[in-house]
Amino acid sequence: MKFVEEIVVEEFLPTFRSMLAEDLRERGLTQHEVAEALGISQSAVSKYAHGEVSRRREFLEDERVRDLVARIGEGLATG
Repeated sequence: MKFVEEIVVEEFLPTFRSMLAEDLRERGLTQHEVAEALGISQSAVSKYAHGEVSRRREFLEDERVRDLVARIGEGLATG
C-alpha cells in the first residue's frame, strides 16, 4: 500500500506537469519559457512534449484536473 504522498509524487505530479506544459505550449510559450514558469528543466519539457513521460488516464480525464490546468496555465501565461 502506498501513502497518499507517494501517489501524488509518483503518479499525479508527472501527469499534471505534462498537462500544464502542454497547455502552456498551446498558449505559445517556448519550451524554455515553460521550463522557467514551472521550475523544471527544458529537457523535462521536451520529454513531456514527446510523450516520454507516462500519464495517468484517470487524471487526464478528470474534469477538475483539466479545469485546474487551464486556470493555472492562463495565470502563468499572462503573468
